[in-house]
Amino acid sequence: MPYISKNRREVFEDEIQSILDKIGTSPPPWNCPESRDDKAKGEFNYIMFSLIARYLLEHGEMRYHRIQDFIGTLGACQHELSRRLMDVYEDKCIEKNGDVDVLGLL
Repeated sequence: MPYISKNRREVFEDEIQSILDKIGTSPPPWNCPESRDDKAKGEFNYIMFSLIARYLLEHGEMRYHRIQDFIGTLGACQHELSRRLMDVYEDKCIEKNGDVDVLGLL
């Protein structure tokens, strides 16, 4: 993950918290039993797309390589979520429940 300085992080923290306070809190559409996570996934998708698309449109000429660079940034974010959250969660579950030896390698 490209780490940014603590000073730069502080610039965004209030806005990030404000968004988090709103994510997944809207009432579900009529007769649609959505969970908070279900709503949050669509809202995160909208927010991330909107931020990147608006940044690209407002800050420079629209070029293929610029779009690709930000797609790469989203991929790096996905990798970081997996590495720092999913992998840690999986390791704790292995410790708790034991590993699965489906290939006979353990």
